[in-house]
Amino acid sequence: MFDATGDLIATTLAKGVINPFVIIKKPEGSKEWQITKIDHPMASNFHTYSISKDGKGIVFIYSTASELPQIYYGKIDDSMIKEVKKITEVNKHLKNKFIAKREIIKWKSDKGREIEGILFYPKDYKEGEKYPLILNIHGGPAAYDPDHFTLSWGDYPHILAGKGSFVLFVNYSGSSNYGLEFVESIYGKYYELEVPDLLNGVKYLIKKGMVDPEKLGTMGWSNGAILSIALTVESDVFKVALCGAGDVNWVSDYGNCAFGPQFDNLYLKGPYWEDVDYYIKKSPLFRMNKVKTPTLILFGDKDTNVPTQQGWEHYRALQQIGKVPVKFVLFPGEPHGLMRISHQRRKMEEELEWLDKYLFKKEEKEIKSFKKGSPLDLTLKKSAYKKDEKGYLGIFQNGILIPETVKMGDIELGRFEVTRAQFSEFLKGNKDIDTKNLVGFIDGKFKEGTENYPVSGVDFDGAVKYCEWLSLKTGKKFRLPEEKEMKKWLDTCKGEENTLCYWAGYDLTIDEAEELETKFKELEQAKTLIMEAGSMSPSTGEIYDLNGNVSEWCIKDGKESSEEKKGIVLGLSSRNISDKRQPFKTPPGSYVGFRVVLVK
Repeated sequence: MFDATGDLIATTLAKGVINPFVIIKKPEGSKEWQITKIDHPMASNFHTYSISKDGKGIVFIYSTASELPQIYYGKIDDSMIKEVKKITEVNKHLKNKFIAKREIIKWKSDKGREIEGILFYPKDYKEGEKYPLILNIHGGPAAYDPDHFTLSWGDYPHILAGKGSFVLFVNYSGSSNYGLEFVESIYGKYYELEVPDLLNGVKYLIKKGMVDPEKLGTMGWSNGAILSIALTVESDVFKVALCGAGDVNWVSDYGNCAFGPQFDNLYLKGPYWEDVDYYIKKSPLFRMNKVKTPTLILFGDKDTNVPTQQGWEHYRALQQIGKVPVKFVLFPGEPHGLMRISHQRRKMEEELEWLDKYLFKKEEKEIKSFKKGSPLDLTLKKSAYKKDEKGYLGIFQNGILIPETVKMGDIELGRFEVTRAQFSEFLKGNKDIDTKNLVGFIDGKFKEGTENYPVSGVDFDGAVKYCEWLSLKTGKKFRLPEEKEMKKWLDTCKGEENTLCYWAGYDLTIDEAEELETKFKELEQAKTLIMEAGSMSPSTGEIYDLNGNVSEWCIKDGKESSEEKKGIVLGLSSRNISDKRQPFKTPPGSYVGFRVVLVK
């Protein structure tokens, strides 16, 4: 980039990963332009800057590959920048995150070519020990990796280094910012220079005793994936490959790629019909039987730069040969670069899991083939709920069905509100409990098929007595949640729960909710809004329905003695709107239940 004002031009020179900052101007009375290199420690790492109108001030963003970007101001004085001051404090959210140390390294490739790269060191690095290495290969090929901080869905070296691995960025032959001869060196020689450049960089670090040769990975997007695929064909040293939008068949690419003729004519010496054998020789597809590397393939299904069909050809070959694990992840509606944040995150998660499995040898994580909170996700979660032989939620203990609890700090909390089936056990031995307001309780029992619904219509006294009864029956201490506990838990709730907004299909206002109240009275449908416990996504951790379905009785102000206990209703129900900015409105008693706390 450059900036100009009057007879002054400010720009950076192409010098590889480091870009010297210079001022170009005509001295007063001279017809010749004069180039002055600015002498300042930061001057080689400007990546955005603006010169003042009088040419004496500069605002710039400075970073290195291991230093977070910040905005600075300085005064230009001949060849110096003086009085440099930081004028903003950005990226605070990253300051407590692990930032890897970086080193700019160089090595000799074939025929003495000098190649430059950026090496990121693993977390807790100890000199003399060997670590895994991941090649993170840039796209292009006419692009490059500068000594600037980067953290994106495409490149996230600090996350990878945080997992205990070296990460190497390589400005291989054909990269930009090293002069015209370097960028044009691979014309008609595609793969022939770049692959040795990458392999020689790996060998250089192995020879230095820094890298474990049995723990090598490669990853990249676009041309970075093309070269990663080539590495799996040309060598058998890589234990994992992450290939995003990479070509494997240059014959089909010529016709399907939006700019196929321009790219392929330039890098592959002309169209394929003039030398089809050369195209086949260059295409990794026809040598997939040599691949020994577990391969993850990622593509957008609307990619025309590297057509999505290339991913299918790559996957089909490895899948049919059957020698190595292969997985194909397709992102719907996405072009060559992923646009949706959800897809960018999914891409990173898939890659990190593939690395964990095949490079770091960590335990496989939960399956990601469906959306969190989807019907399938919830169905699988429900299969893990504790149930008795009749399918009723809870644990059968001391001859009675009791609520399942999960750890929450120093106590255990009911995974769900107390259900109708669990409350029925209590009613059997407590005939003096007022049952006239219990929802679904008819002729001495709850309606069949609703046993896993939360009990509702219970008053505070009934909830307290249930906890006392449960403590007596189990020999453990159960109580209701305290007000301060519940408020703390509610603050952590996220995701969609069973509220009035769920039933309406959009976020209601208070006025709209009040309009619906008249419909409930007319149609007498209010009771149908309560769902079976655990029907929706978790509220927080492994706890369900804290802020939806039915509101819950809690002990006000944490008062413990029987004489002082007072109840307060907290948490949303399916008769409340989900807008947290609005004051909480206690729902009708038919929408109030409770859950238990097990005190350890």
